[in-house]
Amino acid sequence: MKDFETIVCERRSVRDFLDKPLTAADITFLAKAAGYAPSGLGCQTRRFYFIVGTEQLAALNAIIEKSAAPAMRERISRRTKDGNFCFYYHAPAVVLIADKAEGYAPMQDCCLAMQNLLLAAHARHLGACYLNQPYEQRENADFRAFAESRLGMDPAYRVYAACALGHPDGVTPLLIKKQTNAIVI
Repeated sequence: MKDFETIVCERRSVRDFLDKPLTAADITFLAKAAGYAPSGLGCQTRRFYFIVGTEQLAALNAIIEKSAAPAMRERISRRTKDGNFCFYYHAPAVVLIADKAEGYAPMQDCCLAMQNLLLAAHARHLGACYLNQPYEQRENADFRAFAESRLGMDPAYRVYAACALGHPDGVTPLLIKKQTNAIVI
């Protein structure tokens, strides 16, 4: 496994994936890493949903596409290999992280868990890309129906973080980081 500094500095958003499923060991490792993230007041009420079936992914994509603004549909379609809308970039898996909507700090807790998951994925030589669309659709009736009926999500939970996940197809180049972060001492 890579050292921590390398993992943090080399992680990239991957949007090109091989048609190769994740292993059960990969999923277990990633869920465990995400579960070790801190949570407000130590609540630890997050839940992790790994969507791996093509039928499930296609159904979720149709819901997201139906509700997406035209500009978003165009932007995502331009970034896919085949030019068709696929909010998860044809990855073999999508991970949704949900928490109780009325919890202490559900957004922060889910985002902390997602960061652990993204770093753990890179450490395992997997690729991942953070996805905004499931969070944006968390109150959409069709999305809620999908989450509750197909994933078994508790009606009190909402999705606050999501990512596409799989084996990268090639190398994602290192971008020059913009010097926008100020360090004040």
